[in-house]
Amino acid sequence: MKRWFLRASRAAKRLGGASSLLAIVALVVFFWPGATEGLEFDRAAIGAGELWRLLTGHWTHWSFEHLFWDVIVLVVLGVLCERTTRGAFGATVVLSALAISTSVWFARPDLAFYRGLSGLDSALFVLYGVLVIRRHRLADWRGVAMLVALAGFVGKILFEFVTGDALLVDAQSAGFSVVIEAHVVGAAIGFLAAFVVQRKLPVGADVAVCTGGTPVPQRAT
Repeated sequence: MKRWFLRASRAAKRLGGASSLLAIVALVVFFWPGATEGLEFDRAAIGAGELWRLLTGHWTHWSFEHLFWDVIVLVVLGVLCERTTRGAFGATVVLSALAISTSVWFARPDLAFYRGLSGLDSALFVLYGVLVIRRHRLADWRGVAMLVALAGFVGKILFEFVTGDALLVDAQSAGFSVVIEAHVVGAAIGFLAAFVVQRKLPVGADVAVCTGGTPVPQRAT
């Protein structure tokens, strides 16, 4: 039984079991009638005591295109992070979800609603990128590639700041605006997790690259 459990645990880690589960949750919430409205970040509802929305709001979305890119990025980055360090992955998801919602609550009082996984995607991207650079340094092409990718991520945030639109999703036509604060806070949590949570890097982690995406003053992600 113990041997079977260990094998199952290793298989789940290789396949990104937690990442896939989180992605399925986002899909179920999107297609389940009434689930999005009941779980989204709703300032009035949170103020009335529905505090679970601070966490669940990340798994709600404004459109199928918004959902599609958020989930794809979550799965790809989640699998990579889980294969590298499941502990840092879990801590990053939980801490970034709470930190992002808190930052939206205090820094963006103009937003009545917020949805989307892009802040968490940003956290996972930076987490994985920093872990790869720490492992391979700049003496290896993988370290250099991830440094370039992280520079591209900074460029993405600057693009969103200047244009007010998401890079992968046409946010304006979908009726929501990009919340830069969510991406910046998520990136900060991912960066810290790479150093604080995962002090010892595992041996033999593979490398890859990816990005993320996020709702007009009243609708955001």
